[in-house]
Amino acid sequence: MDEARLVSRLAELTGLLSPAEGTPPEALDRARRLLAEALLNSQSEPMVDPSSSSPVTTNIDTLPQQTVDDLRRIVHDAIPAQRDRSLRIFQRTWPLLATHIPQSEPAWASGWTLESSIGPFESAEGDLVWFDIRRTATPVLLIDSQTERPLISLPQAALPDSPVNVGVTILDIPAGSIWLAASLFDSNSPAGSFAGLRTGPIGGPIDCELNVAQSGLHFPYRGGSHRYCLHTLQIKKKKVYR
Repeated sequence: MDEARLVSRLAELTGLLSPAEGTPPEALDRARRLLAEALLNSQSEPMVDPSSSSPVTTNIDTLPQQTVDDLRRIVHDAIPAQRDRSLRIFQRTWPLLATHIPQSEPAWASGWTLESSIGPFESAEGDLVWFDIRRTATPVLLIDSQTERPLISLPQAALPDSPVNVGVTILDIPAGSIWLAASLFDSNSPAGSFAGLRTGPIGGPIDCELNVAQSGLHFPYRGGSHRYCLHTLQIKKKKVYR
């Protein structure tokens, strides 16, 4: 995306926004910089809810000169800067974070941990909008040593700093999601399919035990890899969502 197109796109997304009551003025600058980074990364996920009514297109020529100068300055800084390609951003128009409401959580972000929200900002129509920040994470797979099939996909933050002992392993799963090979539950499931569990930081403590039938597993840990016979994987977290 060239400089002129990036300035125009930022104008469409933020040109008529202003910090709402209680939102610091510098928050809008931060949101614009993150948007510029995501746009330069060619984020494929929609940044706005495609089912929402389209606002009036913002023409950069109709914006105050100060706003245009601010946008050009942000773009000028963003183009040569090092970028985090894990960044994903979504413009939320719903005041509460809720699943199954496309204005709050888009389908592509289902089960995806929210890093932070910036806003609210007020649009020219008087509506409030937020910018929700998420980042991709490379999963870590537990591999069956005999079949070389991935059985469990865990977030990197769940890994211990050193090799774990043979037997029952207790892992503290952070908020987000884990994925289990569907064949562990249903032998007739399609090859390569996974079942997801979303984990969250609220609710009472539970133990979720998965019997792996003494499968030999590769369990990579930070700084190396370890092979052992795992009888039961016990996941301890405050709450697990199906």
